[in-house]
Amino acid sequence: MSHVTNNETVRALAVVETERNRQHDLLAAGKFPDYWKDGVPDFHRLAVLAEEFGEAAKEACEILHNDTRLWPEEEAPMVLEHRNHVRKRLKGLLRNELVQVAAVCVAWIESLDSEIGQ
Repeated sequence: MSHVTNNETVRALAVVETERNRQHDLLAAGKFPDYWKDGVPDFHRLAVLAEEFGEAAKEACEILHNDTRLWPEEEAPMVLEHRNHVRKRLKGLLRNELVQVAAVCVAWIESLDSEIGQ
């Protein structure tokens, strides 16, 4: 079976790599403890992932709560434009949180690889 990497995947992974680097810079600046060094218990890492996942879940709930598709379709064009703006803004916030979740997963994988010699 052959696998094809599409442009969307390549772009998404590049964004995750950028976020991973940002998180590494924050760690180097002392903004939070190093949960990724050898010997840190996995439940500490799970707590970091859970916090990031919780933020993504919050944004997903915001989208549901503010689902502009439920607004009346017969509204004035200005309202429809605002509706589309709101939807895009909320989806962008969710995307940002999911990128952070993915970067935390990558950090955890890197730590595990270091610990098990991969």
